Amino acid sequence: MLLRNKVRRILYPVIIIAVIPCLIVIFYSVNKYRPLKNEVIYYSEINHELPETLEILTWNIGYAGLDENMDFFYEGGKQVRPERERSMENLSEIIIYLSKCDADIILLQEVDIYSKRSYRINQFELISGILSDYRSLFAFNFSNPFIPIPLKNPIGRVESGLALFSKYEPFLAVRHSLPLKKSSFPMNFFDFNRCVLSCTYYLGNEKYFTVYNIHNSAYEDLGHRKRELDYIRDSLIPSGTNSFAIGGDWNQNPTGYSQSYKEKNNKYFRPGLLESDFSEHIGKIYYDPEKPTARYLYEPYNENTTTTLIDFFMASEDVECLDIKTDDLGFRNSDHNPVLINIRIKK
Repeated sequence: MLLRNKVRRILYPVIIIAVIPCLIVIFYSVNKYRPLKNEVIYYSEINHELPETLEILTWNIGYAGLDENMDFFYEGGKQVRPERERSMENLSEIIIYLSKCDADIILLQEVDIYSKRSYRINQFELISGILSDYRSLFAFNFSNPFIPIPLKNPIGRVESGLALFSKYEPFLAVRHSLPLKKSSFPMNFFDFNRCVLSCTYYLGNEKYFTVYNIHNSAYEDLGHRKRELDYIRDSLIPSGTNSFAIGGDWNQNPTGYSQSYKEKNNKYFRPGLLESDFSEHIGKIYYDPEKPTARYLYEPYNENTTTTLIDFFMASEDVECLDIKTDDLGFRNSDHNPVLINIRIKK
């Protein structure tokens, strides 16, 4: 009997140590988000003709959790999320801004629908409820049942993505999966499933205009970021007579932008510079050089915090930029500022 008890005391911990990792692997394998390469999320058989001029807004709202008082642990700070009251205040002010700006098409990034970091509030649903005159579309950009870092206060579940709101009825909206990061086991359980959300409109005379909402990789190596851009250029951008505009958080500086010493040498985030051959022969890059669109998160925002420009637009040659401006909100509710472009589509 004594021998049996000793054997049990030895075997039980060994079994537990062996079983727990297996259960963790099974948990992540069962719950891993596996999207299709291309997924139609909206289709209409009726062609609603788009007007010649449009105002398009892009804004990474940072899940209403990266306001002026926040730093972020992954970029050298200490915090994970703000208090619930501040998170709700951020979301409320973001929604008020969106309702007042009255853009024709709104492109948002980092919109949560059920995440611990944003107190499991369905931000897309709340925004859609206020923008009731818009067609509302959503595509997952990150879906994970549990992010275990930081260990003392894990990020936990994240359900987040890209949102597009349009005053005009598109005939087709598609979620396009971007190339996956080549991570080894078990880190591949925590990789983003990044995507592009496209929305296509009828222009008349058998011509179409497509808007792309993007949020490309931030912390991955430049090689992976280039693979994402190559896929966008070679597989998504239409050829021939169809027009397009791409807007969003590129996590790269536009061609021609002059990086500061701090931007080039930050330990946690280096945006890199968009190569000139990306847009060569297919379109033009548009941005407001006077104001930053994003800030670094190693500290709460102040006048000395490093800023950069990573939110901008690209459009086909037949799309004329009438005006583009970054609305400097002082990063009050997000670590990004909204960018608005006015365009004319040459039909």
